[in-house]
Amino acid sequence: MKILAIDLAARKSVHGLSSALGDKPTYGSLATTPQAFHDLIVQAQPDRVVIEIGAPAGWVYDLCLALDVPCDVANTADERWRWNRTRAKTDKKDVDRMLFLAHSKTLPLVHMPPREVRQWRQLIRYRHELVQDRTQVKNRIKAVLKREGVTPDVSATSWTAKFIAALTTHARPLASCDADTFWRGQLHVELARLAQVTTHLKTVTDRLNAYAKRADQVARLKTITGGPGVGPRTAEKLVATLDDPTRFATSKQVGCYLGLTQRIYQSGQMLREGKISKMGDTHLRSLLIEAAWSAVRKEGPMKDLFERVCRGMKSRRKVAVVAVARHLGCIAWALLRDGTSWHPRGRTPAT
Repeated sequence: MKILAIDLAARKSVHGLSSALGDKPTYGSLATTPQAFHDLIVQAQPDRVVIEIGAPAGWVYDLCLALDVPCDVANTADERWRWNRTRAKTDKKDVDRMLFLAHSKTLPLVHMPPREVRQWRQLIRYRHELVQDRTQVKNRIKAVLKREGVTPDVSATSWTAKFIAALTTHARPLASCDADTFWRGQLHVELARLAQVTTHLKTVTDRLNAYAKRADQVARLKTITGGPGVGPRTAEKLVATLDDPTRFATSKQVGCYLGLTQRIYQSGQMLREGKISKMGDTHLRSLLIEAAWSAVRKEGPMKDLFERVCRGMKSRRKVAVVAVARHLGCIAWALLRDGTSWHPRGRTPAT
């Protein structure tokens, strides 16, 4: 089998072509552009293309599909991809490793969802980044007020329009401030940034809400716990991240994919369980933890699970909430797999 392995880079990528395990590859380099990759694949006519996961991996994968060439995307987070004990790491060595693993059929792969799902994931991530930007702006405003000893008459607990209007009375355009009142100019700039970020955040959120109405899976996952717990943001993130539920055989695989299972250290007769692996999507994991804390405040199966894991000890509360978060993720996977809605134990499933 003729395999074309490409080590992707921002500007110039390195590729290698070989037909069998042990053959000396034919190396080359090319610009990281769709046209250059198109010409290379057409000229080389490989049976399979192998690339690493990264920012350009999406459009390279789509290009291979358009050219009817199978494309494998390597998981560089896998243990087989570690370079800790290697004296030298080069682009050609990356290519050699991809070719060796591909020919020996041991290449660790990453699931590549359709382009529409990848675009959805990116918009969800972008909204999360906007929320972080808004929080940073608010923290800078609080820092300015704290340094100057300014305490607005309105409470700052909710950042209402009334509170922001009170802050505006202290702000001035920076160009009109002297050395003694630069803080007012800084406050003016930060308030303008807050208004801008808030506007963009609302636009993105409205678009995500409109798109979620087309996805039956999102509405299905929002039924989990029948109350506080899995909301629209967590539900859409779960649907977009899990994508094809049939790629997981068991709920244990889902828990591992979410990074909510314990690390295991075993040697001879010694077996020790460590903290959770924290593999996979950090944003989704944090959303599941938040959903779990919300769900355990209400009477129901999630609270029962939480108290059972706690065993009456406050020191196990974090362990218990992780267990609930993992349980929520596994329930979501089962609902997506079976096409059903959540139901408490003892009730008839909704379809």
